[in-house]
Amino acid sequence: MSRRAVHERSDPLCPAEQAIARYGSLEAAVEHSGLPGHLLLQAWRRMSAAAATSEMARPVHKASDPAPCGTYAAYKRHLRRQEPIDLQCQSAAYLANAGTAEARRRKKAAP
Repeated sequence: MSRRAVHERSDPLCPAEQAIARYGSLEAAVEHSGLPGHLLLQAWRRMSAAAATSEMARPVHKASDPAPCGTYAAYKRHLRRQEPIDLQCQSAAYLANAGTAEARRRKKAAP
């Protein structure tokens, strides 16, 4: 957990968490704070788990513009939205499906 993330928390930090935030690492806090190592380790684990949870909750990517026509994703979008399928998207879907079928044929032919 970064120092910034530690300071943005709404609940007050315990002394062990304050020492880790102040010194920047678990090792430095053990060396300089004078607090028992097991308390610092527990606080560090709590802080790491909170940081990992907040990182996982964050979306991996933001919604972007739809795929341009002429791609398989655009073809699938047309199907999903029940839109008319243009020639570019239809040919992209054909090529994607042809590649899949070719791969299946090669897989079956391999001993």
